[in-house]
Amino acid sequence: MTARSTGFFQWFHLVQTEQAREEPGQLTRFRPEGKKFHELCYLDVLEASDGAMVQMELVVSRLFIEGTNRLFAQDLVKSFLIAALPDACQHLLADFMREINTPGARGITPGSLVLAGQRDAWATQTGWSRLALNNVTHDNERVFVVRVCPNPEAPNATLVGGKSSHMRKLLALFGLTMSLLACHKPPIQPEVSLKGTWDMTSQQISNCGKPVPVRIERINFTVQDAPLLNRAESSFDFQKANVTGSVSMALHLEGAHPGMADSGILVGEIVKDSAAGEAGTRLQGYILSEAEYGAWVAKNKQGFPPTDAGEVDLAIQGNAAQGYTLNGEIRSSEACATYTHLDAVAGDLTGHFGRSVPAEWSAKVLLQKK
Repeated sequence: MTARSTGFFQWFHLVQTEQAREEPGQLTRFRPEGKKFHELCYLDVLEASDGAMVQMELVVSRLFIEGTNRLFAQDLVKSFLIAALPDACQHLLADFMREINTPGARGITPGSLVLAGQRDAWATQTGWSRLALNNVTHDNERVFVVRVCPNPEAPNATLVGGKSSHMRKLLALFGLTMSLLACHKPPIQPEVSLKGTWDMTSQQISNCGKPVPVRIERINFTVQDAPLLNRAESSFDFQKANVTGSVSMALHLEGAHPGMADSGILVGEIVKDSAAGEAGTRLQGYILSEAEYGAWVAKNKQGFPPTDAGEVDLAIQGNAAQGYTLNGEIRSSEACATYTHLDAVAGDLTGHFGRSVPAEWSAKVLLQKK
C-alpha cells in the first residue's frame, strides 16, 4: 500500500509538492490542495525503495491549531493518528485517543498537553510503534510535529541510519510498512458499552425530508464516555446526558469538494425504546458546537438543547457476544422549518427528543464498532 492511496490522504486532499532522495528510499512532502490550509500544514512520508512506508511526520502550524479553524486542525491530527496507528496501539493509548477524539476538549494526558501547547514534548512506544509529539520553532514559526515510525528496540529490529534533515532524526526499520506495525493486543472482552469508534456500513441521504442522490464522503462517529448498556432512561433529558463523543459528517456533492453537513461534540443519553420491545434501547443526543458544549459545561450541564444543534437518533441492536450496531438517523444542525427556543424547552420538559421538523440534511445510517 502506498501512502497516497490511503483514505487519510484522499479525505484531506493531500497532493505531492516536493520529493527528494533520502535513505532508505525517498522522502515525499504532501500538502492540502486547497489554498486555505496549504501553507498551514504538511506531511512528510519516508518510503523504502519498494514503496513501503517507513516513517510519517505531520507538521502543523500552531497558528492553525490555536486559530479559528482549530477544530479542523485537531481533526487533521486525530485522523492522522487513527490512520497511522493500528487499533491495538490506539487501545494502549486509549486515554490520549479519547481526548483527541473529542473536538475542542481540554485533555490532561501528556499528548493532549503537547497538542494544546502547554508542554514541549512527549514520546511513547507500543510494541513495534514509536510515537513522538513536539512543539518546535522552524523557520521562525512555532509548529506542532507528530512523528510515527517503527520502534528500533523491538525484537529482531534492524536499525537503518538515515540522514538528518530539518526536525528529523530517522529511526526506521528497512522494508517494514506502516500497515505491519503491531502492538501487543489485550485480551478481547465482551462489549458492554458504546465506547469506541464506529464505521458506517450503509446510508441514505435526505434533504429537507426528501431522499436525494447524495452520498456520505466521510463520517466520524466516536463515543468517548457512556454508561453500561443495561442502564437506560425512560425518556431523554438533556440535563442528565451521560454519553459524550464526537460526530462529523461530510457529504459528496457533485462538482464540489466534500461539504461538512455537521461536526461537533456528541451529548446524548441511552433511553428505552418502547417500539422495539421491553429490552429495546436507543442512543439519542445532540451535536453541539465547541462553544455550545463549553457553555453547557460552564452551567453545570443545566439548560435546554440549542435550537441549532445537530441530532443523533440511533437504535441500539445486537448483543455482547456478537457485537452491537447503531441504526437510525444523524441530522444536521440546520432545520427546514421554524424551530424556536420555546419549542426546545417544551420538548425537553416533556421528555420529547428532537426538533420534530425536517433537517436540511439527514442520513439514515447503520454503524458498526471497529
